[in-house]
Amino acid sequence: MSATLPGLTGVDHIGFTVPDLEQAREFLVEVLGCEYMYSLGPFRHDDSDWMAEHLDVHPRAVMEQLHFFRCGTQAIFEV
Repeated sequence: MSATLPGLTGVDHIGFTVPDLEQAREFLVEVLGCEYMYSLGPFRHDDSDWMAEHLDVHPRAVMEQLHFFRCGTQAIFEV
């Protein structure tokens, strides 16, 4: 029996937080064979509690850099 979400047609990307971006890059590229795509940042949101509500971090938190990697033809990892 398949347990899919109704209406799910694909996944755009998956984001995760890591303690060391360089180690994550080395693992994703050298071990998993992902392709580095690009970086963004810094990202902050001035709307009072947006960061806390959506990312479960301090409301004034800043993501200094976001790195994007493609793994295969579909999966995009936001690190």
